[in-house]
Order: sequence, then structure tokens, then C-alpha cells
Amino acid sequence: MNLNWGHGIVATIVAFVLMMSFMVYKAVGESFDLVSPDYYAQEIAYQGKIDKLNRSAKLTEKIQVSTEGGKVKLVFPAVFAGQVISGTANFFCPSNAARDFNIPLNLDSSLVQIISDSKLTSGYYKIQIDWAANQTTYFQEQNLIMP
Repeated sequence: MNLNWGHGIVATIVAFVLMMSFMVYKAVGESFDLVSPDYYAQEIAYQGKIDKLNRSAKLTEKIQVSTEGGKVKLVFPAVFAGQVISGTANFFCPSNAARDFNIPLNLDSSLVQIISDSKLTSGYYKIQIDWAANQTTYFQEQNLIMP
């Protein structure tokens, strides 16, 4: 069999088509999780979040977030002592939407909440704490790496 330029060109085209077909197959099978399924509605209400962030930035102390033996400890600033605090702590896992969950705030008398949830597995989380005290709303976001 005698190979010439024509055979090389055909082999190159066939290899290119096979490579492109493989890439299309892999791209179709890829999963794309949105950060939030209602991101458009959240974007419209974003000015309210900016106001909450600005109020939180003016606080002299921030919420302290720490991990202890597979549990997360939230310690609110002493400035909120004696106030009724309500809100939620949203645990957002950027790599896997199935690991996201919300916990309502239920602080003890020393402004501490310990969170131990079966969904709280090792990995990277963004904790988004949205709370209200004396009808003033606040928002704080903090990164957390669970061991």
C-alpha cells in the first residue's frame, strides 16, 4: 500500500472529527449548578442586601464563626445583648448545591448558637447570616472550611 498526501489529509480530518465528537459528548454530560435557582429575583432585591451589609460594616464587632469537633459555633457581638434576634444562617457550598442548607437562628442567653447538622460535611462553605435585632436588619458573609 502506497501512502500519499491525500491519505494524511483524510486521517487528519477523521482524527479532528473524532476529537470534536468526544469533546461534545463530554460537554453535554457536564452538570452546571446555578448559585441560586431564583437569581433574577435576588438580583432585584440586592439593594436591600447592600443596606444590610453597610449596617453590619458599621458594627464594632462581627459575628465570630468557629468550628469545634464537627460543629459550627456562632458568637454574636455583645452589643446585641438583651435584644430579640431572629434570622437565618445559610450554609452555601459552591461546589455542590446538594450540600446547601438553612438553619434558623436560635441563640442562647450568651448570644451563642452551636450548629451540628448531618448535612455539615467536610469542605468549603460560605456562611451567610441574615438577622434582625430591634427591627434593624443585618447581613454578614464569612468563609468556612470544615475539617
